[in-house]
Amino acid sequence: DEIVGTSYAISSLREKLKQVYYNSRPVLIYGELGTGKSLAAKTIHANGEQFEEPFFSIDCSSASQDLLKTELFGDEALSQPGLLQINDGRTVYLKEISALGKSAQALLRNYLKQEDRNLAPRIIAGSSNALEPLVESTNFDGTLFLKLNENCISIASLSERADDPILIACYLLKKSQRRPVSYTHLRAHETPE
Repeated sequence: DEIVGTSYAISSLREKLKQVYYNSRPVLIYGELGTGKSLAAKTIHANGEQFEEPFFSIDCSSASQDLLKTELFGDEALSQPGLLQINDGRTVYLKEISALGKSAQALLRNYLKQEDRNLAPRIIAGSSNALEPLVESTNFDGTLFLKLNENCISIASLSERADDPILIACYLLKKSQRRPVSYTHLRAHETPE
């Protein structure tokens, strides 16, 4: 369990994540930058029924929209399937979905409307921006928002989790420590002169 913390917000987050482990519906995760949206998405995948299948993370804010559409929905001219067209139980995490272009939003909306979704890739979306204002300004598809918002999880900011930042820092420090190589181990592998 890499979700570190003892605050009420983290305990509540763990409970919310458990509620979505075993369904195939999309999940929308809100949280400020650095609060652990990607980690929450990986936790959902790792504890779900398809945990042995691949997990893909796509940053919608860093890729060109054409490349993003090809990555997700394939290229018909090249007969190349996209990540969402291979039904092997994989999970696709769409990081910063608020940056997804309108044509890709329409394709994703149609994908999520499909009736037969057995083994279809599961969608988890993350956003550090609220999507409701984008829907109101017609910059985000309203139907897509409703589909994603069926399972909505918010992650509290670090300022709302008083003791957790110290625990997180200790955890990351411990994780980054390397095991020292013993001198006897090195001597055993020396080449004779």
